[in-house]
Amino acid sequence: MLERARGPALNVTLRVIAFVGFLEAKLIFGYFRALADDAGFPVERDVLPAIDRAIGLGMTPGQRLQSWFFTGSITSFDNFWLGVYDSWFIVPLLVTLYIIIFRWELVGGYALVRLLVFVLPLPVYLLMPSEPPWMAIHGLRIVTFATGGVPFDGNPVAAFPSMHVLTPLAIALWLSWKRLDAMAWVFWIFTALTVFAVLYLGEHYLVDVLASVALAPAIVLLANAIEQKFSARIAPRSALSPPDALDPSQLAA
Repeated sequence: MLERARGPALNVTLRVIAFVGFLEAKLIFGYFRALADDAGFPVERDVLPAIDRAIGLGMTPGQRLQSWFFTGSITSFDNFWLGVYDSWFIVPLLVTLYIIIFRWELVGGYALVRLLVFVLPLPVYLLMPSEPPWMAIHGLRIVTFATGGVPFDGNPVAAFPSMHVLTPLAIALWLSWKRLDAMAWVFWIFTALTVFAVLYLGEHYLVDVLASVALAPAIVLLANAIEQKFSARIAPRSALSPPDALDPSQLAA
């Protein structure tokens, strides 16, 4: 009975450790992301807004959205998009819990995707710190109307690429790859809402979003290549079974 109890206890322990590991990885990413602007590399504040103005025919796409929809004070429309923006801190956590609790066999591939999402943008944040629209062009930041001031950010010049877009997009691609279609559609929709939110709220340029759109498929492809290579190495070993014990009578024969 003691051996039977150890099995479920070990299973739960491993899942708790995995969940804590995901939280620790995000904290470590936040720590290094916050240090990136202290390396002394010049801050990008000219090229990205110029590209966005070219795309938007004189105005950045975010400014154009604000000219269409922002009334000058916070409305329920604005609160909805602020909620979408803030839900980035919660929604990926929910899918992490789902994978750990219900699809444990997929946790390795999921962990690879999330780790690469954290790791690959860090060199960009280090070598090309980039100001968001509300800093570089003194654009409107709608969240300041809701909070009464500029919210704290450990590194406000880590705007390119957009982590708000990269994270759900990479998860959506990975879920589609693994044929988890219902959840994939949830994340496709959430990604689309997030794209509108970061542009409309003045948090990112469109070029920040496009960089995330380009990086997310590369992350998922790399994660799956690593997973398949690892599985190919493990499979031959697991296929080998120990030889059956020979019957002494067969040796005598």
